[in-house]
Amino acid sequence: DPAIAELPQTVKVDGDLRIDDELELFTVKHANHPIPFTNKSLLVRDGSGYARDSFDHEHYLVIHDGKRHILVSGCAHKGMPNIMEAYLYRYGAAPDIAISGFHLMKKTD
Repeated sequence: DPAIAELPQTVKVDGDLRIDDELELFTVKHANHPIPFTNKSLLVRDGSGYARDSFDHEHYLVIHDGKRHILVSGCAHKGMPNIMEAYLYRYGAAPDIAISGFHLMKKTD
């Protein structure tokens, strides 16, 4: 719904953002591991045609809760191996907890 972007409580974020001492958003710029094959049909406008979505705009939330660090991902279109690698590079250790949504689909030939 395009009207959501115009709501006063909506904040458009481009790139990484430290919200406060406990909350931080980051993106994955590089994918060293294969992107999930299920993304092949997810396209974006590219000039007069369409191209595969890179999901460079997808954000991941890190919650710093004392000594615990929690990674929250929505759909993980960039692939959990790429997200975890970016997290390790950024923070130097794996998160204590990783929570993510996954799209499940029946495999077809």
